[in-house]
Amino acid sequence: MLTQTIDILMKARRAQRANKSHIFLEMISKVEIGARNYVAREVGLNLAEGPLGIILAVMRDREIWSDEEINNFRLLMKLRNSLVHENLKTLSDEQLLVALSQLQRLNSRIPGPRIPGQAQSRSVATS
Repeated sequence: MLTQTIDILMKARRAQRANKSHIFLEMISKVEIGARNYVAREVGLNLAEGPLGIILAVMRDREIWSDEEINNFRLLMKLRNSLVHENLKTLSDEQLLVALSQLQRLNSRIPGPRIPGQAQSRSVATS
């Protein structure tokens, strides 16, 4: 009975950690897709479908992300790859908080789509 209880608790703890890792994987995918969408809008679809290095170069050239932020994103991608390919099973609570904080910052720096006529409507309202 005690062995079964310990086994159930251990499985629950692994499941909780896996859920935390899942949150990280969803967020890093969101940031990568956001960067690719930005590149598609601003530079062209062909480049946006290319290697991640090209995406990061555009983000640097357009001054969306700094060199430090690009290096952080590369490290986060390595962490993602370790999780996906099972070199690393889970993230600690501290790793998760730091990673999510960095990803939220990177995501907030990606400009959204421009709305046609938005700048024009402002100038009409002020004249």
